[in-house]
Amino acid sequence: MPEISIPSPPERDTGVRVTATTLVNEVAEHSGDGHTYAAGEESPGLSPTTFGTVVHRLNELRPPRDEWDSFVERVSQMAGEEPTTDDIHAAIDHADDAIRFVDDLEASVTLEAVHDEYSVMARLDGSRIVGDIDRLLVTPDRYHIIDYKTNDLSATTSGNLAAHYRPQMLSYALALFQHDPSRRVRASLRFTDTGFEERFEWEPAELEDVKSELREMVDLIE
Repeated sequence: MPEISIPSPPERDTGVRVTATTLVNEVAEHSGDGHTYAAGEESPGLSPTTFGTVVHRLNELRPPRDEWDSFVERVSQMAGEEPTTDDIHAAIDHADDAIRFVDDLEASVTLEAVHDEYSVMARLDGSRIVGDIDRLLVTPDRYHIIDYKTNDLSATTSGNLAAHYRPQMLSYALALFQHDPSRRVRASLRFTDTGFEERFEWEPAELEDVKSELREMVDLIE
């Protein structure tokens, strides 16, 4: 009689899959940091999320300058919100700062590649941490992460915010090391409210330290 051999189904992945943003929020909650550090908190017309999205889209797409006002309105309306005149002016100011920062940085290095909204996945034991890097520069010896932060800094400092977002940057660094362990990783947090940069840097030799720090954070979710 004929026989059919059916392979056993693969074991289901029981690990954690989490976004880098969720990891940031979980770490903040467990550390007693009650502040969500939302973007654009002082804007009465747009929600923090939509304000940040508008600024990011201006940086990514860079429409003609005379279309920026209408671009802000369209992106806001796609989210079901209506920007005030102050929202439009604030978004343009934030985008101006981010674009100047990026242009100056790119002019100072030897670029091999540039990516916007670059999706990455960091593998850690059975867990996966996923996220999108706002802008990733690839140079001969370094990955340079650029992350635009539109937070209102009137009630906190860029240093506090950088510590808050550290889990996100660690996740991106691990993902990039796993892709190419020969390059260093530099992460620049550009706070467009004040035009200030906070920076993290990791060497390939620090890979195990990065994993260890992230492992403690992921365990908070499990």
